[in-house]
Amino acid sequence: MVETFKISEQDIDTITTLLSETDVLLNNNKKYKEEVSEIYRLIPRLKERNEDTHLLPHIGENNSIIRYYTNSNKKLNDFFKKVFNNFDIEFFIISEVTYTVGGFALPHTDPSSYLTYNVMINDNFEGGDAYVGDTKYQFKKKGDVICFNGGIDKHSVSEITKGTRRILSIWAKKSKTLF
Repeated sequence: MVETFKISEQDIDTITTLLSETDVLLNNNKKYKEEVSEIYRLIPRLKERNEDTHLLPHIGENNSIIRYYTNSNKKLNDFFKKVFNNFDIEFFIISEVTYTVGGFALPHTDPSSYLTYNVMINDNFEGGDAYVGDTKYQFKKKGDVICFNGGIDKHSVSEITKGTRRILSIWAKKSKTLF
């Protein structure tokens, strides 16, 4: 099941502030192997690559940049749960994906993700249509959110033809807490 909704400009600003207070993986060449090992620990089904290749081969390598954040910022995690209105999940991947002209994402799943939340950070681009399965979704305006079962539902992004498309991609698993 795919769900779409909108969060406010103020929510985007809060997320941006909280992200600025969150450690980034793959930001230190001296610790590259250690940081990549952490990504593979968090995403066990991700195919191993080497430092000369892109971590996620389904994304246009030359026109896409992925910044991985640690999931250790409790304030950020709690804020996501609040704006997504879902308190029964744990976030294990938080990434910012920036697509420039020519960037795209081929149909793929998000390994080990029970729920994937994609949040549109900007809207100054053309192209970049979001698909889950064969269905195109309205996911182009700042604050748009699309949620789906990332581990099962194949999803893709058409090629960016103008501007830059920035999203947050947040992967969640069911909480281990029993209610």
